[in-house]
Amino acid sequence: MGPSTIKQIISALEYYRFHHQRDPIYQECPDSHLPLRQNADIRLIERGCQASEPKRQEESQQMKADGVISRESLC
Repeated sequence: MGPSTIKQIISALEYYRFHHQRDPIYQECPDSHLPLRQNADIRLIERGCQASEPKRQEESQQMKADGVISRESLC
């Protein structure tokens, strides 16, 4: 997965969190009231996928050159 996919997933989770933070199930959970991107683990994940993107792209190009078929092209 690339960084844009990770960012989209985090944004979708943040959207859900924001719109459901007042639901009774989340009322007593203080963490549900904090934006996800303030969480150190989330920031670490985003930075990590950004740092590994050039290597991922290089591997992807090498696999294409070697004739490896992606799973998506089989569908």
